[in-house]
Amino acid sequence: MKAEQIVHKMEKMVSLAKLAIKTEDAQEEAEATNLLEQLEAEMQTICAQLPDWVSVTEALPEAEREVIIRCDRGGYVFACPAIYEDGTILRGESCWNWNDIEQYGLYSVADDDYKIPAGWWENRHFTPDDVYNNPVDCAVTHWMPLPWRLVC
Repeated sequence: MKAEQIVHKMEKMVSLAKLAIKTEDAQEEAEATNLLEQLEAEMQTICAQLPDWVSVTEALPEAEREVIIRCDRGGYVFACPAIYEDGTILRGESCWNWNDIEQYGLYSVADDDYKIPAGWWENRHFTPDDVYNNPVDCAVTHWMPLPWRLVC
């Protein structure tokens, strides 16, 4: 559900609550209405900050930031946490563990280290035998920030 839809539903709830608080005491009704308006404004602020899906054709997340990705494997659509690598980060600079990078990384003689190849990586769904950070082997169509930012 998009943030706009959530705000619209909350606006309906606030309207119904306003009808329910009608009292004969004008001051009490005004205070309740004021509180509901404050609540509505606060909820709109919160909803505006909710993450939404971003198409990979529009933008990519910053390198090494854990996000949720939407994958399409031949019509089977699912989501999983992943990171995006832009191909510029060295293994020694990465905040992630890179097992067996010698098999798929790009060695930099100047840096005497392996560069992590560009692409989507994850360590939960595409992982054989407890190996970490495997390439995502299906189409990634969208990504979304996590509700919190993990800092490594």
